[in-house]
Amino acid sequence: MSSRETFDRYVAAWGTVDIAQIAPFYGFPSLFVSPAIHAVVRDREELIALIEPIVAGMKASDYARSDVADVQVRALGANLEEVVCEITRFNRAGDPILRANGAYFWRRDAEDWRLIATFAGDPVAGEL
Repeated sequence: MSSRETFDRYVAAWGTVDIAQIAPFYGFPSLFVSPAIHAVVRDREELIALIEPIVAGMKASDYARSDVADVQVRALGANLEEVVCEITRFNRAGDPILRANGAYFWRRDAEDWRLIATFAGDPVAGEL
């Protein structure tokens, strides 16, 4: 399976807004960088503490789905790849609630690709 296929499964897992579905995609330690967060997550418990408020916010905004656009995959080594894209989140009414650019760094272990670094930008300027 490619890192892109794993990324698509990862986006689908976030679509469930279920931490138990999201957490298995991460490798540890994992780095998170955004305008609001700069954290190194050492284990599953720290990951859950980091993403619980994000998931809660998605639920509070009546999140329904995400669309991914402008996906680019770049091999950085035999077992290391970067996936860059723009993600738009929509609520149940079909209105966009967030659009942001991100870079996701994946490392292949013995079982699958694991997300080891996430860089998320500010929401994209413009009308949502």
